[in-house]
Amino acid sequence: MWSENIYMWSENIYMWSENIYMWSENIYMWSENIYMWSENIYMWSENIYMWSENIYMWSENIYMWSENI
Repeated sequence: MWSENIYMWSENIYMWSENIYMWSENIYMWSENIYMWSENIYMWSENIYMWSENIYMWSENIYMWSENI
């Protein structure tokens, strides 16, 4: 009787720990995903910034050319 009880308790603890492990693995994967998304967004914004800088320099160049004419 006692041993059966202890066995059930340990089985329960095992299942709980397995559950916690799976949850933490899930959270880890989600955070990794969020990290990759934010890295992606950062790179996109950096790209957009460089493009706008480029456009600005081009327009400045065109302005100076037109002034020279």
